[in-house]
Amino acid sequence: MGANGNNGSADLARTLTGADAPWYVRVLHVVLKLLRKLAPALQIALLLMGVAVALYYGYQLRQALLQSQENVAKGLHAKLESTAHPHKGIAAFLLSGLEETLPPDKDLVNNEQLRSTLKDIETTLQKLSDEAKSFNETEVADSLKLRVTNISSGSVSPWQKAVTSRDAAAKFLMVPAISLRRKGLVERPLDQSLLNDVLKYNPEVLFDLQAASVLEPHLRKLDRMTIRSLPVVQTYFIAESGVIILHASNVTDHGKYYQDQFAPYTLFMDRPYFWQAVERSAPMSLFDYQTEPYIDLGGNGLVITYTKKVDLPNQRVGIVCADVKLPEPSVVEIKERLRSLGAEFAEFSWTIDRGREGFIPDDFAWFEKQMAGQNRKEQSRSLGAIALEQQQAGVENKPDTMRFTVPLESTEWSEGLRKTKLLWVRVDFGSIRRKLTWDLLWFSVGIALMVLSGSTILYDYKVLHGEMNSVLRKMSRVMSDASTPFAWIDDKNEFVYANSSFLKLLDYPNLEQLKSKPFRALVTNETQPMYDEVLSKSGKGEETREYEIDVLTSKNEVVRVVAHGERIPYPTFWRRGLPHRFGVFLRWRKSGETTWVRC
Repeated sequence: MGANGNNGSADLARTLTGADAPWYVRVLHVVLKLLRKLAPALQIALLLMGVAVALYYGYQLRQALLQSQENVAKGLHAKLESTAHPHKGIAAFLLSGLEETLPPDKDLVNNEQLRSTLKDIETTLQKLSDEAKSFNETEVADSLKLRVTNISSGSVSPWQKAVTSRDAAAKFLMVPAISLRRKGLVERPLDQSLLNDVLKYNPEVLFDLQAASVLEPHLRKLDRMTIRSLPVVQTYFIAESGVIILHASNVTDHGKYYQDQFAPYTLFMDRPYFWQAVERSAPMSLFDYQTEPYIDLGGNGLVITYTKKVDLPNQRVGIVCADVKLPEPSVVEIKERLRSLGAEFAEFSWTIDRGREGFIPDDFAWFEKQMAGQNRKEQSRSLGAIALEQQQAGVENKPDTMRFTVPLESTEWSEGLRKTKLLWVRVDFGSIRRKLTWDLLWFSVGIALMVLSGSTILYDYKVLHGEMNSVLRKMSRVMSDASTPFAWIDDKNEFVYANSSFLKLLDYPNLEQLKSKPFRALVTNETQPMYDEVLSKSGKGEETREYEIDVLTSKNEVVRVVAHGERIPYPTFWRRGLPHRFGVFLRWRKSGETTWVRC
């Protein structure tokens, strides 16, 4: 029987490949043979193609990233002047969207202490307005103890003077001299001897100075509160006349702390939060306006200002403001944005009159020179806003390295002097190029490994799949006419092939009818646990040996069989599944019989 099977296979092979085969069969055979020979070359070609694609598109990705980073960095660098406005220059890039890092605003709505304090401010101003008819300019001016201050050192120009309170240690009260009206055009410049006379011609300014002084205890209360769970770092009142009072809970000498931060001609009504609050038709909870995050020129770092409109006599307006400090996640977000730009950065501190504390690279000497060459007022402005390295005159504005500083917060060091914590930032385009080049290299190596391993796996799978099928097909041909019942079962326990002896034993006329059921369905309920145990061991690669089970014929007769099966390690990619199996019945006996039938 074995010899006949081998001869049949040989005859079939000669028929398919010899001169007697149809022409299209011969052509197909030649093509398949050629493909088998060219398989390694095709694998290498695919590998090289994958590497070429990875290199090309990786290079394009590198160029796109580099151009994006350079364009953003150079666009920010073009805004050379320092700014605290959140919609300009580097500030727009660093600060946009930081309000998403804030806590929910339910605390703002339900803060009864804050509501009560704001109500007290309105009541106080209303009471002062009701008493405006009996307003005595001389008495008020004397009670306020005002003085003319030459804020800009070394200058005597009237437009560089301001009127301030002598009680500067407790509060900073100021109005620019340019806000004062005069009796005539030939009066001499404003000085201390003329101050009371000039104020008589400015009752609105004088009233606002008194109102600011009276509101100072309420501002002090606001300083000790939180808004949206964020600490209040500064409170102030601004009138449309130019009067301002500033207060901070962490400052002991307000005069020394604030007088260097602003020019004496500063009119705070130009701040966006002033008119936005005044013109707001629908107030938002307790306040009328909330700014986007910005860098406070006063040196408080990253803040948001909450503003409430208040009414003054003669249908004039003013605002009460509270600055809250942004939480640590906002600083983390700024660092992440700098990191996405490819920048290097680190924290350091600077104290006026003492210099820096903390590590700064040598190429940050420009910042030290900038601070050393300015007076205290200008130093204060640099420490309160982003400071950019200036380009030299006549040098083409194509820097390979960009440097700037970002203030994060300020605290009083001693006697009104501030200690400011900053980030030094450096964007080195050469370093960015080198990093992107290495990233591209490793990207290409990864793609090459992926293509190589993938093609190898696919090739091995194809070869193994073909070899296993070939082995089982050859075994089936050998066993086709054997007296031993033989069956080939796939990983789903369904019949692929059964020889004539197997069909005859189970009374099936042909293989198609046998395939209508899986082999397990032929096993009786009593012996199915035994068969399941065999399948489980076989799936784990364990030896199963001989085992006895009962199977049903097509006529539902029970046949007791001693079976032996072997596992074929078939490739299944994503799952092991049950292995392909082939097996034989070594002996059997039908129901009611006592004698075993052997092969």
